[in-house]
Amino acid sequence: YCVRLSDELFSHYVSDIIRKTSPDKVSVETIFLVSYIEQYINIVNDIEIVFHNIESLFFKELFKSSNQIYKKIFYFIESKKINSLEKIISTQINNKNSLFPVFLSEVDASYYKDTFNFNNNKLRINSNKIYLEKTVKHHPNFKNPYFLFPGSVDFPPNKEAMLWLLDEYVKQFEDPFTIVITGKITKTLKKEFLKYKCIRFSGFVSNEELIKYYGSCICVISPIISGGGVKVKNIEAISLLIPILMTEFSAIGIDSKNNALVKVCKNDPNIFSTNLRHFCREIEKVFLC
Repeated sequence: YCVRLSDELFSHYVSDIIRKTSPDKVSVETIFLVSYIEQYINIVNDIEIVFHNIESLFFKELFKSSNQIYKKIFYFIESKKINSLEKIISTQINNKNSLFPVFLSEVDASYYKDTFNFNNNKLRINSNKIYLEKTVKHHPNFKNPYFLFPGSVDFPPNKEAMLWLLDEYVKQFEDPFTIVITGKITKTLKKEFLKYKCIRFSGFVSNEELIKYYGSCICVISPIISGGGVKVKNIEAISLLIPILMTEFSAIGIDSKNNALVKVCKNDPNIFSTNLRHFCREIEKVFLC
């Protein structure tokens, strides 16, 4: 974004397209490009500013969950800077009839409405859709059963989620099923999980390999308790018809009602582990009957 904002050719290119085509609507897909809006705010009658999550809170969560001091300082400063940007944008939106904020969940919309006084009649909620090239036949491997967490623990909220869950998970399962964690992993991060013999890191996997993991896992787990935005891993699992257990926090922005393959439980590791045992039994009954 910094490169684009400082690139006059790019800026003129975008503005020329807007002026020549006179579009009915323009969608600015990140709040960090909002400075472009001023160039054509009087040309287009409907300009949507997409809030992919509560950015300032997201960086606050990264600040809390990061262990490295230099990262903590960076995330804290960024959260303050973004909070100022959010205030500027909210003022612009409320003062201009052509500007409309778009949110990915009711929770995010409610937060911005209450915190930044967005006009209620301008709020828009985006429909969350994901289009996958492949479908999956779910045949759980009960000979070597495992749960799948499709997300790198290199990302602080993912690491925090797994460490939050594991002690209680190991207590509740007499012979704990393996939990396969996909994505980038370093030796330093691996050391933090050494005491949990049930954890297996797959490392980075291709889309084909990930599809295989989805197809043979018992279910996907998403014990996320921090961060922001709608969790793509959840939408993928639901779209592929793979059973998934999520915390209430992880389920923000996802309609899980009337779907037997989707379970949502409270943000408590004890409750999550108990629900996981019950969910696992339900899945076994379906496939082993």
